[in-house]
Amino acid sequence: MTQPFVGQFFCNSNHSVWKITILDNLRSSPVVKKMTTSVFRNQSGEELRIPVGGIMRYGNFVAITSRGLFKYDTPQGNDKSPDEPPTRFECLGNFLRGKKVTQSPTIVGLFLWRIDADDCHALVKENPAEMFDQHWWEETRQVLMLIGTNHPLVSISTEGKFAVPRHLYDPTFPVPADVIR
Repeated sequence: MTQPFVGQFFCNSNHSVWKITILDNLRSSPVVKKMTTSVFRNQSGEELRIPVGGIMRYGNFVAITSRGLFKYDTPQGNDKSPDEPPTRFECLGNFLRGKKVTQSPTIVGLFLWRIDADDCHALVKENPAEMFDQHWWEETRQVLMLIGTNHPLVSISTEGKFAVPRHLYDPTFPVPADVIR
């Protein structure tokens, strides 16, 4: 069995760059820190301003979904084994109602290096990009492959309305033919 990914990666939205740090012990909640300024909304649509250097709170797990980056808790909380993945975000519907969840609404791309995230951010500030924009598929795919679908602290949504496009996390799944590269 391979060891789960520890370290950091960067998540770009159309408004922000977030640094996600997964500590070596795999017991501590991932730290999700804002690296650039922006405004985003919580699950209720309230506008939240997190300053540069601010931390996304409320939750022990991170979800990478087609609806954005979330920090959330599960019914099992921290009482689960570090070898088992958290309950997937898309499977928590009723449990999440009324709970505090923070979210960055759009994921344009995922990056291992801050300089790549900053380059992406500079481009999307001028011209907002699509969710999982094809310009950054290679970098996004590299990060998702490192994390994997069974990480103990990071959930990649694979089903339903929250599903990340399968070709980005599954090496056996082909890129859609209608996509021009």
